[in-house]
This record gives sequence, structure tokens and C-alpha cells, in this order.
Amino acid sequence: MWEWERLPFTSAKTQVITFGNLTLHMSNGIVIECKKVDAGNIWNVTEATFGQDNVEVFVNYECKSEQCATFFNSRAKSLPWSTELAAGPV
Repeated sequence: MWEWERLPFTSAKTQVITFGNLTLHMSNGIVIECKKVDAGNIWNVTEATFGQDNVEVFVNYECKSEQCATFFNSRAKSLPWSTELAAGPV
């Protein structure tokens, strides 16, 4: 679900949690499908620019591939990740 309403121009952070499916296409042709969950914060800056985001937790689980018979899990390194917010799909 995407929300299209801009938050007020303030640096107050809003906590967010997202989850879903993630498909990775490797350059060697291997495709890995995972479930994922992440959590972090979003906020606007005081100017009319892109909002900001930081990812505090990012976990892939129940990952599988046609080329690999076992499940595996992975965790992100070097968190938090800082990014800019961008409009998502309609």
C-alpha cells in the first residue's frame, strides 16, 4: 500500500514496517525468491524536496531457488541505510 499524501514540512520521524516478497535475479541466471520484512523511519525535511528514509532492520527469510534445494535466511549488514523517498507504483 502506498500513501500519496505528503506529510507536513517537519523533521518529525514516523516509524514504518513493510513486508512482502523479494525476487533477486543474479547475473549467472539464478533466481532467488524470498519473503522479507524491514523497519525504519520516514520523514520530510523543512524544504519542498524529497522526503528521507532510514532502514534500521532488513531481513530476508524462507529464501529458495530452483537451482538450490535448501531454504536459507540472510540479514543485511551496515545498517542503518539512508535513502530518499520516491513515489511508488499506483
